[in-house]
Parts: sequence; structure tokens; C-alpha cells
Amino acid sequence: MTKFLTLLLPLFLARVAVSSTADPTLEDGTEIWCQGDLDLESADPAPFYEHNASLAPSLDVRQAPQYPDMNFRVFGHVVYANKTVQGGYVSKEDVVSVVDMLNQDFGRFGISFTHVNTSYTLNETLATVTDRKKMSKTLTRGIRRGQWADLNLIWLAHLAGAAGACTLPERRYVNGELSWETVVPTDACAMRATTIKAVRGKIITHEVGHWLGLLHPWDKGCDIGDYIDDTWPQENATNSIPQDQRREDNGGEVFQCGAWRPSNYHNFMDYFPFRDSFTDLQGQRMRAFGYLRHKYSAERPLSADESELWAGCQVKWNGAKSFAHGFACERNATDTFRLSCAAKPDPAGAAGGAAEQFAVEARCPLEWIGPLEIDGGVTCEELNFNHIRCKPAAIPQVPDKSDPENNKGVPKDQKRKKDDSKSVPKDQEEEERWVWGVTDN
Repeated sequence: MTKFLTLLLPLFLARVAVSSTADPTLEDGTEIWCQGDLDLESADPAPFYEHNASLAPSLDVRQAPQYPDMNFRVFGHVVYANKTVQGGYVSKEDVVSVVDMLNQDFGRFGISFTHVNTSYTLNETLATVTDRKKMSKTLTRGIRRGQWADLNLIWLAHLAGAAGACTLPERRYVNGELSWETVVPTDACAMRATTIKAVRGKIITHEVGHWLGLLHPWDKGCDIGDYIDDTWPQENATNSIPQDQRREDNGGEVFQCGAWRPSNYHNFMDYFPFRDSFTDLQGQRMRAFGYLRHKYSAERPLSADESELWAGCQVKWNGAKSFAHGFACERNATDTFRLSCAAKPDPAGAAGGAAEQFAVEARCPLEWIGPLEIDGGVTCEELNFNHIRCKPAAIPQVPDKSDPENNKGVPKDQKRKKDDSKSVPKDQEEEERWVWGVTDN
């Protein structure tokens, strides 16, 4: 069986504990808590006005191949103490309205949602989350339904210090480090029931943006932000920027990251009452994450037959994609955005021949899964703007005529290898993988 080289750009980000004092490390897990206890409905928008300020250019990414349209099933869960919104209660009609709203907000990117059903659990203890670390064990695992591509929305009476929390796509599940049992049963979005009406319900759109891989524009600081080229650099949520750092110029600007620049206050991933849109490149990122969720919806095998390159941003392969004698790459421990590579020379050729060098680059973290050095013929195929697959040339198999199974074209040792892969112990470690977005939202 052909062995593949895997390149993986983690669309999958680590745990983010986003708060006014947190210094989030986005490569370590997948849980975002969104800020709570903010009176956004009465937040003073001045001096912001409607504007058409241009964002950073999407460049050739907008012209890149697109993923197919995708639909996600939605399972609602209402865990309530009493039949009031403050007690955590949400009607089925409101849940259906939320799904309709999601279809409007995500629809232009070919992303849609279908409501399956909504469960109701009367339990005052479960309806009030006071310990974030225990939530996945005490609540999520017991009520979640479906696979990794199924969106589970949980409404509660109270979340400690947050209005909403959501899991990001887990890169360690995709590359086989974590098992299905560790990741999928705790994958969900949890919100206070009051988010149904608060800020026109857009807190929920914000949280589902996290579920599809989006960060806040300020999560990684001024230089990196959210790995999205067409959102503006910000140090803080717009709602937290002082009035003297806002002005009307150019339709509404803020002083952030050392300069006056447009605000992201219209963006669903910011914290402000008037959020109403995603950018084009946010849409690209969500489609890429959504494709991964569908691809690995069921059990993710610990060893894969195919290799793929994934990114939360555009990947540039600056060199040939076909190699007669293989290639080798080297990574710098401090530079996660670049790999230095070189084609291998003909081993039968003259000594000292120069190897053709090239680089693989992105503007978001790059992770290579698989061998960094490949011998023999290799072809790399660009499947999408953030997706590359490298496949070594197949080695002809000589059947063992004494074994009838091999005469059918299936080498015995390969069958054994498949069976062995099923016995690999799975990681049962319970991970806190939520993105507790400081719910502004």
C-alpha cells in the first residue's frame, strides 16, 4: 500500500482562555470562554457610524478553489432550573429561530444548519455552571449527541464569568494524538439562555464562529491577531476601547496597535452591539474547518492512509511539486510559519550537485505530520488554497503465490498492519478544550 506523507497546518488551535487578564496560548487546546456580565445593549456606540472602509485585500485567496457547500445538523439542549429565561429555559420555537438566524449569518459562505431536535433537562444543579473545568465531565458528556460535524448548542441558567463558551476544532484529533472518545463527546457550545435575545442573538453566531475555527481579532496580539488578513489589528475588543480612542474619521476609527485604523465593530467575532458580518477570509477559514469536521466526523483512525496539508490561512508552496528522487524539509523550532526544503539529487549522478531549494510558508502556524525526508518519486498535489497532499510513488507488490489471499492482490503483511492499527491504545485523557470567550458578545 502506498505510504503517504502528511503535511498539516493546524487549523486546529489550542485552548484559549480569553479574559481581560488572560494571555491566551492558542496552540495548546480548544476552549474559548466569551466575556460575560457586559451590558452590551446599552453600550455607547459613538462615535461609530456606518462605513464602507476597505479591509486588507484578500488577494488570490478569493480566486482559490472552493470547498463544496456543507450542512451541519444541530442538536439543541436546554438545561434549566425553572421555566424562565433567567432560569435557563428556551422554547423550541426560539431554538428553531436561532437555527434560521445561523443560516442567514453563515449562508453566503455555503454553510447551512438543520435543526434535528431539542432536549429538555430540568436540573437546577446542572443549569448553573460554577466550575468550568468540570463542565465537560458533569454536563456535556451526558447530553451531547451526534458526531464531530454535529453542532450541539446547550443553554443554561448561568455560566461562571461568561455568557458563552465553545470548543474550537481540535488539531490533535485530526492528527491522531487524541481519540474520538476524548474529543467528540465534549465538543459543543454552551451559553446562558439570555443570549437568545441579547444583542439580537448574535452572541450565538459569535460562538458558532469559534466552533468553526475563528478567533477574536485580538487573540494573538497586533502582529498576528486572528490569522485573518482582512480583519483589522486590535489590542482589545471594541467594546473595551476608551471613548478618547474612538473617532468619526473615515467612518469610525479606533486607536489600536499604535495607529488610528478602522474598527472590527461590525464583525461577528468582535464584542460590540452592532455586529452583522464576517469577512471573506473568515468565511474561507470556516469552510476549511467545516470540511475537516465532516471529513473526520466519525472515529479518526490513529494511522491514516492518506496525507493532507491543512491551514487556517493560505499556504504557499514555493517550488516544484514533483520530485524524481524525493525531498527533505527542515523546521526551525522558533519559526512555526515556514519549512525550508530541498529536492534530493539523483543518487547515481555526479557528486556535489546542487539541490533545488524551496520553502513552504503560511501566515499561521504550520505543522508537518509525517517524515520530513522522503526518498524516491514523490508528487504533491494542491487540493485547495490551504490543502496540499504529497504521495510517494507506489512500490509494486509481488504476490506470494503460496498465500491465496495475496493472489487476490492484498499483501498479507498489509492486512496485518491494518489489524494492528486497531489495537493502538486510545488516549482517554480528559482535556479541557473549550474556548471560553469572554462573552461580550
